[in-house]
Amino acid sequence: MFKRKKIHDTVDKIHPMYFAIPAIVVYSIFFLFPIIINFGTAFTDWNTYQSGFNFTGLENFKKLIEYGDIFRVTKTTILFTITAVVLQNVIAFFLALALEKASKLNNFFRALFFAPAVIAIVVWGYLFQTILHPKGVLNSLLSSLVPGDVTFVWLGSVDFTIFVVAGANAWMWTGFTMMIYIAAMNSIPEQIIEAARIDGLGYFGMIRRIIIPLIIPGLTVNIIISIIGSLKVFDMIMVMTKGGPGKATEVFNTWIYETYGQGLLGYASSMNIFMIIFISAIAFPIYLQMSKRVVEA
Repeated sequence: MFKRKKIHDTVDKIHPMYFAIPAIVVYSIFFLFPIIINFGTAFTDWNTYQSGFNFTGLENFKKLIEYGDIFRVTKTTILFTITAVVLQNVIAFFLALALEKASKLNNFFRALFFAPAVIAIVVWGYLFQTILHPKGVLNSLLSSLVPGDVTFVWLGSVDFTIFVVAGANAWMWTGFTMMIYIAAMNSIPEQIIEAARIDGLGYFGMIRRIIIPLIIPGLTVNIIISIIGSLKVFDMIMVMTKGGPGKATEVFNTWIYETYGQGLLGYASSMNIFMIIFISAIAFPIYLQMSKRVVEA
């Protein structure tokens, strides 16, 4: 009887792992194994122009630096990320403040702003491309407000198109970010809010001294998600500009995609490794720093 009970206890402890096996298998086949293969091929001259491939060591990584494209693409990716993260979080935070209280009207606007997050990125990309066309909705609206016919080429500048695309990408995920802020604000004990009001704390003082410090966990989640998502953006840029005009909006993933398309598989794999290291080098320190603030709060 004792042995049977011991066996049952052991089974009860490990049986939840059974449910994870299908997910582990799928993750291993479609994510883990390709990553391992990618790390291996990055040190070879594998390409579609020859039947075999040879180990070349760090040659692909030397080419990344020698050709110089890596610095241009890194700069563009950072500009895109900073713009998207700031816009996404600032707009989402103020929307959350406006829609924090649950009501029929607020629930309607919550759903309205959240809708872009559940629609395919490609759809939004083409929608923004249409809106920003020289004869699109935005220029038509501006033409009705100012004298003359506005035909501004929003997606045709090597100087600011990257910021336009970043803004479009930020707007798509603003609703998702807003919902996390709302959840964080709703978790603040009402007693704290009431005590602050009794002490005479004004609206902006409430935001600065009460709300922001107490939603640090939600802020941390939003910052990390938006940074990682922006650093590895692909769909929105491919649909709206394809990395153009010229290469003004070429970021990591579009750069890697183009290189794979040229058949330089080993070289593209080294780019992919650089992107993984770069994203990790940015995301992890920020996560650790913000996690400390969560503990302090």
